[in-house]
Amino acid sequence: MKNILAFVCFNLISSFQLLAPANAHDAVRNLIKVELPVKVLARGAANPNELAQNILQAIQHNKFEELSSFLLADEELVLLKKRGSEDMKAFLENSSVDNIKSNLQTDYQKLIESGISNTINWSDLVVAETRLGKSAAKNAYLQPITVVLMDKQNRPMQLVIDTVKLNNRYFLFRQINLKA
Repeated sequence: MKNILAFVCFNLISSFQLLAPANAHDAVRNLIKVELPVKVLARGAANPNELAQNILQAIQHNKFEELSSFLLADEELVLLKKRGSEDMKAFLENSSVDNIKSNLQTDYQKLIESGISNTINWSDLVVAETRLGKSAAKNAYLQPITVVLMDKQNRPMQLVIDTVKLNNRYFLFRQINLKA
């Protein structure tokens, strides 16, 4: 009986050694090979400054797609169509998420081109101040934001951004313009 038990234990240990990884790092990695849920990032910006920082970064990288989490999705558009003012509802009547994105992308491209024609070095700019404008009395969701950018010589320039605030998050809405 002892011989059989010893034989079984020896075979089990040998089997585990064959299956064991070559080093401790691989052992830990194999041990922790559990699929974790993908972290879901909140859509929209928590505050105007977060949105301003992300817009400047997208401009500096010349990648509009970096702004995708700040663009309206169908859920937000439906919410605006339900809760917005009559003017907002009328504006959104013939609008779609793709239409709004396309218009913002056009404004973004004009902004980049304006920077080139005015010899703006976007990589030298930093967000100095972000001011939340007053929303219209009849349209509380519409929140204009003015972003003051400074270059290395402390010369200011302003971006004016139309946003909507839904569920305490800021989303790009109609335009991004460089104010002269």
